[in-house]
Order: sequence, then structure tokens, then C-alpha cells
Amino acid sequence: MLTRSRTAAIALGGRITSAAMIASPRERRSLYFAVLLSFAVAVGGTACALWQWSSEPTPQLRHPAITTSALTTFALYAGACGLVARTSSAEWRRCGLRFRAFRITWLFAVIVYGVHVVVAFHLAHRWSLTAAFAHVQSSTGFGAGLLGSLAFTLAWVADGAVLLVAPARYANRRPWVGWLVHGSFAFIMVNATVVFGRGVLAVGCGVVFVVLAVAWLRFRSTHIER
Repeated sequence: MLTRSRTAAIALGGRITSAAMIASPRERRSLYFAVLLSFAVAVGGTACALWQWSSEPTPQLRHPAITTSALTTFALYAGACGLVARTSSAEWRRCGLRFRAFRITWLFAVIVYGVHVVVAFHLAHRWSLTAAFAHVQSSTGFGAGLLGSLAFTLAWVADGAVLLVAPARYANRRPWVGWLVHGSFAFIMVNATVVFGRGVLAVGCGVVFVVLAVAWLRFRSTHIER
């Protein structure tokens, strides 16, 4: 009798968990809108950066195209992190709707970041690693930090490639891998904002990070099943 009760409870718990992971029509519409918004931001931001490049092709460190592509990348990165903060571990592992929305937004972010790297190296450094090193040295006092930026670029491209080719493997990798990847990415993003951002831009990006952290903590405090 006890075994039957336990089995029934487990089965009921499984049905409740599955039902909780099924997005309501409103949630589905919100996620579809988030994906469309990500697409619009990616295309619009990239088009704007390329237009600024063509309008003012003269290389300069503070070229508007560099700022636009960086902001577009950050917006997509923040949007993807927002989706992660609202996704339970169970839904993540089964590649649910929120995970698929994250996947699309994250890949858009990787692509736009690639555009940013090309724009920055051409307009700010004229494809010279020496010039890039000197810029980082003058901005931070630590020119070797350029190696961290290069490692970040390679890591994000590799992470995006795994997400594109093997989403199920990506969703079910060991938790510490995800924490290491996203933790290091957040660290790099914060440092880039502090070092290269200015005034309202830096403050705005800082506020976004705080909001994401609060959203993540609130969601986990109200959802036992992760």
C-alpha cells in the first residue's frame, strides 16, 4: 500500500512538473515577441553600425559604429540572460520553449559581437594588434588584458557553436561548465562596461546587470523545482 502511494505521488509530481513547464498561451506570445524583438535588435543594430561605418569611414577610437555594435551586442546578451533567469532547470534540460528562445537570442548576440569585433579592429585599431595592445594599456594600465578579450571572443564563438550544433548537449552539460562560462562572460562584460563605457552608458549597463541579478534571485526563491 505504501509503495502504491509513493508511486502515485511520484507520478502526480511528474505530471505537475510537466504541466508547470508548459507555457501558457500568454507566455508563448511573450516568448515569440522576445524572439522577434531580438531579431529586430540584431538586424537594426547591425544595419545602423554598418551605415555609420560607411558614412564616416575614417578610423577613430570612439567611432559611433563601434559604440552602436557594442550596445547592440550588450542588449542581446542581456535579453538572453533574462531568459535564462526565467527558465527552470527542468525546462532547460528538456530544451523547452524558453531554452529555444534563449538559443536564438544568444546566437544573435554571438553574430552581432562578431560584427562588433570586425568594426572595432578596423576603425579603432586598423587591424593592428600592437595598436589594440597600446589602447588597452592606456585605458587600463594592463595591455595584456587584450589576451583576455581574445580568449573571451574565442570562448563565446565556441559556446555559440555548441549551442547551434548540439543544443541538447549544451542544455545538459554539467552545471559547473555553465556557471564557469556565464560567470566569466559576465565578468568580462562588467569590466568592458567600466573601462570603455562612459557616463550614462556605464551606469545604464550597471543597472541592467543589477536587474538581471535580482530577477534571477527572485525566480529561484519562488520556484523550488530547478
